[in-house]
Amino acid sequence: MSNNLTAEHPKKFVNSSNKITQIIDDFNQLDLKYDSSLNEIVKELYNKYNEEYLICEDLNLVINSLDQVLAEKKQNPDSIINWCLDNQNDSIAHIILARCYRFGKWIEKNEHKAYIHYQKSADMEFADGIYNVGVCYTANMGYSDAINRVGDCYLHGYGVEVDEYMAFVYYKKLAEL
Repeated sequence: MSNNLTAEHPKKFVNSSNKITQIIDDFNQLDLKYDSSLNEIVKELYNKYNEEYLICEDLNLVINSLDQVLAEKKQNPDSIINWCLDNQNDSIAHIILARCYRFGKWIEKNEHKAYIHYQKSADMEFADGIYNVGVCYTANMGYSDAINRVGDCYLHGYGVEVDEYMAFVYYKKLAEL
């Protein structure tokens, strides 16, 4: 009888160990899906802001349009902010954080932190980060925003055919201000 107990005990242990391993694997898969989902939402927020910014004169409406994306995705702002803070190697995450700090959207307004995140994105050679660092330097000149919008139109084909060279020309003008 004691041989029978010792023979069954390792089987139970192995079965329990396999179940625990499976539970951990399932949890990790859920975490990866959640992280991937948030990554997609962050990209969607980024694109929504850029699209609305090009066609809307009222910046408050542009910023508030981001709430619609979160409502559609059934996400709260804290999950987005936390994802961005946890993904410091993602240039778009820095842009989202910078915009949140710049406009006081979902977090307390802090222009210095906005600049820091724009700079981190620029350090990753992300064009939007580079542009926004330039905006921070030329904010008082008044026309840098218009030059950027023309560049965006050429880059994305808003009202004109896509022409990356012309977009570059306008972005270069902006950088030279």
